[in-house]
Amino acid sequence: PGMLTGVILSLSRALGEAAPLVAIGAATIVRKVPQNLAKDEFTALPMQIYYWTDMPDEAFHEVAAAAIIVLLTVLIVMNALAVYLRYKFGKRVQW
Repeated sequence: PGMLTGVILSLSRALGEAAPLVAIGAATIVRKVPQNLAKDEFTALPMQIYYWTDMPDEAFHEVAAAAIIVLLTVLIVMNALAVYLRYKFGKRVQW
């Protein structure tokens, strides 16, 4: 249960680490909407949020706020899943 919790928490932390993605990957941003996720290029959501907040139109700022809420929701769900799995599998193993 500890290893599983560690993996889930590291994935959720990677989702929250937007600053390194923006600093390192700003040159690789894709500015078109992918039509096929298997074949087209796409960018990470923090990069897209950074791009949208740079736009002068207010609609892009609203979309960026919605994307931030999506990231926060995924982060909270992953952390809750880690707590649940740690509780569930930690109960069974008695040393």
